[in-house]
Amino acid sequence: MRDTRMSQARWILLALVVIWAAGCTNSTKTGVGVSSPSLTIGNGKSGASSSKDARGAAESFLKSLCVGDAKSASGKLDVAYKKYVGPPFFSDDQVVGYSESDVQKMLMKLAAGASVATIQTETYGANVASFRGELTGPQKVFTLRLARSGESWIVTHFQTARQTRSQVTAKAESSDASWPLACARDFLDLLAGGPDDHELTMRLMSEEFKKQLPAPSIADSGLGYARKDVRNWLNAQRGECIGYSIHAMARDGAGYRVDGSLSGASNRSFRLNLAPVRGDWFVDRFEIK
Repeated sequence: MRDTRMSQARWILLALVVIWAAGCTNSTKTGVGVSSPSLTIGNGKSGASSSKDARGAAESFLKSLCVGDAKSASGKLDVAYKKYVGPPFFSDDQVVGYSESDVQKMLMKLAAGASVATIQTETYGANVASFRGELTGPQKVFTLRLARSGESWIVTHFQTARQTRSQVTAKAESSDASWPLACARDFLDLLAGGPDDHELTMRLMSEEFKKQLPAPSIADSGLGYARKDVRNWLNAQRGECIGYSIHAMARDGAGYRVDGSLSGASNRSFRLNLAPVRGDWFVDRFEIK
C-alpha cells in the first residue's frame, strides 16, 4: 500500500513538472527575453514601482512587435512619434495628423524578423525611461524611450540598427548626465548602423544643427533645410564606419560634449555636442576631427 502511494505521488509530481515546463515554454512565445539589466538611475527617478511600471510597458510594446501585432504596438506610441514616422496622406489621415497604416508599416520594418527582444540596460530621467537591447532574428540593437503620461507610460521613440562594434568607457559624471549619454549612444547607433534614409537619426538632431549643415538644395517647405542634404551629410560622416567608441564626456556650458572615435578602415576621432531642447537632449553638433 505504501509503495502504491509513493508511486502515485511520483506520478503527481511528474505531472506538475510537465505542466510547469509547458507554461515556461508558452511564456517564451511572447517574444521577449529579459536579461539581468545594468540599471542606470538618472535624475528624477521616482522609485522602484515607477521603474517596474516603465519596464512593464516596454516589455508589452516589444512583445507586440515580436508576435507581429503592429496594431497593438502602435496603440502604445506617442502621437508625436506617429506624426513623424507616418505623415498624413489621405483626408482621413489629416484628421488625426498621421497615417496609421504607415506607422504600422514602419514598426514592422524596424522589427522585421524579430522573434525575441532582450532588454540589456535601462536608464531613467525625470519621468522618462530608456531601454536598450537586442532583437534576435535580424540581430539588431534597439532603443525604446518612454515617458510618463498620467499613471501610465507611453512610447515616445523606437529605433533599431544593425549590430556594430560599440564600446563605452566614458562614465556619466553625475546622475544628471546618464540620460544625455544615452541620447548620444542612440545617435551613434543610427549613424553607424541605421538605415541610409536616416529618418530617425535626423529626429535626434536639433533643428538649429540641421539648418547649419551644407545646403546645396532648396530648403523643404517650413523647415529651413532640405532633408536630403542632411541625409547626404550623415551618410558622408558614416563612410565605412563599422562601430564607435565613447571615451569621454563632460559638461559644456548648458550642455555636454562627448568624445570618441568611429571605427572602420581607419579610426576617426569625433566630438559630439548635446543641447537641452524642450525638456530633452538633442545632438547640436557633430564633428569628425
